[in-house]
Amino acid sequence: MLILLIFFTLNVKSQNQTMQNGIYLMEYNSPTKNSNKLVLRDSLYVLYTENDTISNRIFWISKRKFILKDCYNTELGKTLTNSFGDICYEITDIKNGRFSFKPYYTGQLHITLTDGIFVPLNLK
Repeated sequence: MLILLIFFTLNVKSQNQTMQNGIYLMEYNSPTKNSNKLVLRDSLYVLYTENDTISNRIFWISKRKFILKDCYNTELGKTLTNSFGDICYEITDIKNGRFSFKPYYTGQLHITLTDGIFVPLNLK
């Protein structure tokens, strides 16, 4: 009985982790989408893409949901944000310190984007 209780406690504790300040590699589950780097620092983020660097505020909705405010610099991206809302990232699973995510537009919850994994590179 004690062993089961300890296992359950450890499992619940690991499932309630939140992403900390630091650098994360964003690996997408699509061969057409390149990996990005995301730097989190309190209420700010910096997103390094293949062609651009974007920085702005991050809004935590819960321990497993956050919004990267205005994470597009292209005209198409700005049009998508104006039409569908900012992108919300939902942490769907946590395994071995990696955070599986599902992004979707806040104004159109049924439109999901390419899911992936946040891989911690350097946490502070």
